[in-house]
Amino acid sequence: MSMTKRILIVDNHSKHTAKITHLFSGNDISLCDGDNFKPEEAELFDLIVFSGGSHVCAADRTKKAYELEIDFIRKAKKPVVGICLGCQLIAKAFGGKLAKLQEKRYGIYEITMNGKQFNVFESHGYTIDKLSNELDLIAKSDTGPEIIKHKTKPIYGFQFHPEVFPRKTAGKKLLISVVKTIL
Repeated sequence: MSMTKRILIVDNHSKHTAKITHLFSGNDISLCDGDNFKPEEAELFDLIVFSGGSHVCAADRTKKAYELEIDFIRKAKKPVVGICLGCQLIAKAFGGKLAKLQEKRYGIYEITMNGKQFNVFESHGYTIDKLSNELDLIAKSDTGPEIIKHKTKPIYGFQFHPEVFPRKTAGKKLLISVVKTIL
């Protein structure tokens, strides 16, 4: 990301919005409350980031609660990154299925990518249970997909939180390496 990019962070009531913003420092960043998301305004940005969110929305109700975001992701012509809930919205946009975990995942866990292990911070009660044929699995953990990518569009999802503990985990490094390839 050598040149300044216009980045829209769609805040789905994440506890970590300031940390997400910090990941993209040095760019022209705008915040949008997910409740007021306007797809036509998002088109004006170089990258759209969908944040994690509060845990008020069960997986079976995600489509209704986040209909505009899911529709935008499905039709996106711009690069999109989803973090936690944002990753789940990407999975839902392309026909994936979510499932409630038996117990909430919270803390630093190991994921596997290209045969290598990385530590990342996770905080979620749902996982992607099934990916559609339009999405590729890039990294996984013992509970499911951790990084997903659309096969033909610059759309990536991170089930974990790359913005949390960026010095203790590989999350930020993994996110930045992806963002550099799509901007």
